[in-house]
Amino acid sequence: MNIKDITNLAHISAFTGEFAIYSTEEGKEGIINRKGEIVLEANKYDYVFREMDNFIYTVACDGAPVEYFDAEKREIVQLSTLEIYRAKHWEENIIVISNKDGKGALNLTTGENVLPCKYALVSYKKQYNVILVKEKDGKYGLFDEEGKEVIPVEYDYMNISKDKGLDEIAVKKDGRCYFINVKQEEVKVF
Repeated sequence: MNIKDITNLAHISAFTGEFAIYSTEEGKEGIINRKGEIVLEANKYDYVFREMDNFIYTVACDGAPVEYFDAEKREIVQLSTLEIYRAKHWEENIIVISNKDGKGALNLTTGENVLPCKYALVSYKKQYNVILVKEKDGKYGLFDEEGKEVIPVEYDYMNISKDKGLDEIAVKKDGRCYFINVKQEEVKVF
């Protein structure tokens, strides 16, 4: 099937590499290639997210399991059986996900849930291989890529230094602002 055959076409996004996302008037999305061929038909997908770095396109349908389109293999792969409403921020093999209960993290390679969808904020820090979380009560902590706690979720604030990484993490706890390293040792910066 070709994009020219779609009678209810709403729009086509700009191409990234070989693929572009198209939308129908009914609000469904699909993927076309540069020849105008329909690679993924827009019949059940509410959202198709473009991931520019690795040319993998994630596909999500509200309240349905997340799938992704592997551009190299030209196939749809079910990523998780979790009911996920959004999947974004792909960084290597970790993806930030969210559903009605909150935000979490999923391992793209294994399809396993790394962190449950219960957090107010989840941010994968690829350069340090850690996941920064903020619980709904406002407490921050760090986990590794396997979901193991690196720094307990007990800080009122946390920010990883862009220059020093895990050797200099700004934190606030019990009304006091200071710096720690990944071992939770206090670091003197001035």
